[in-house]
Order: sequence, then structure tokens, then C-alpha cells
Amino acid sequence: VVVQRDRVSEARQVAKRAQSLGVHVEAAEPGDIASALSIAREIDAGAVYVAGDAQFAAAVTTEIVRSGLDARVIGGADLHSDDFLTAAGSTASRSVAIVPSVLDTTINRPVPGLIDAGRYGAAAYDAGRAVAVTLDQCLPPAREGGAGGARSGCLAELGAISLEGVTGELTFDRFGDRHGAWPSAHVVVEGVWQEVGTLWPVKPARSQCR
Repeated sequence: VVVQRDRVSEARQVAKRAQSLGVHVEAAEPGDIASALSIAREIDAGAVYVAGDAQFAAAVTTEIVRSGLDARVIGGADLHSDDFLTAAGSTASRSVAIVPSVLDTTINRPVPGLIDAGRYGAAAYDAGRAVAVTLDQCLPPAREGGAGGARSGCLAELGAISLEGVTGELTFDRFGDRHGAWPSAHVVVEGVWQEVGTLWPVKPARSQCR
């Protein structure tokens, strides 16, 4: 179930996108918490997506817990804030906040020396720099150990570097993935937001492909 404080077009857009992934979604009337809970109960919803502001998100979360619905509350910046934690109190533990990728704000960012780097050109430029620095440091000693040694050595080296790029600071995990490159999920543990996982891209449901 999707419920927004006053942005009906956004609610419908979220619902439509989720449906394209094969998820059954219903959009409640804007700002109507009672309607959202009624729909959630009718379809036995596993989650309610909420947006508007921290106070509205807290009101929805509190009512879900009070009504006895066994559903998670999902949201973005409206949830992932101290204002939400204060307003929701103990009911905040039912919520999951999705924090967007740090690269979302770097789309179409200019790159030195390039006229038109494209939508994600800045991120690609930084990734190329990181790979170049890593290879320069790891390949000479790794050549003696063969391909397997080179691969593990370069991944370890990449995980240890930190660069300041066009898109900000670049750091990588032990698998070679950039920290913050994908949206992440956060839950409330003892009154504090904690990251619990990364949201990797998913393919649309087969029935939606034409």
C-alpha cells in the first residue's frame, strides 16, 4: 500500500513502478491514513510505503502499530531522520528506510576535459581513476603469482584505497564495489538507524517483459 500526504501523482508513480516488478500495490487517497490501513488490512499487505514529511510518516507508523497490522513501514528521507525517530518513538522499530545512492546527486555532473560526459560519466570517470591507481599498485608484485594472485591482490588493494574524485570520496568494499553506489536499507535498532543491506538492481517480472 502506498500513502502520501498530498502528492497523489507520486503515489501512483511509486505504485506503477512496483507493479512493473511483479509486486501487487494499491495507492491510498492522499493523506488518508485510515484509508491506507483499511486497504492494507483488506489485501493483507506486508508493507506500507509512506512519504510526505517526518510527522506524517510517524503518524502512519503509529497507527499501523496501534491497529495491530503486521506490516512494515517503508519510506525514504521522511523516515531516515531524527525528527521521525522522535515523533514515532518506540513504533519506529517497525520501519525500514531506503537511502538513495550517493551517485544520484552526481547525474550529468561535468568532468574536467570532457565536453559531454553523459548521465553517469562522472561516476565512470572516477571509477576509471580508481582502477588505474589500483592496477599501478597491485600488478607489479602480483605478476609473479599468476592470474589468481593478481585478482585477489588487486581486490585487496582496491578495498584499501581512498580517492577524492569528481563525484566525491571513493572507497570500496572487499568485493570491489563502491560504498554508497547503490541504495541501502536501514532499520531502527535501539533508537538508532543502522544499515542492514544494499538494494541491488532487479529485473522486471517475466510477465511484464514484452
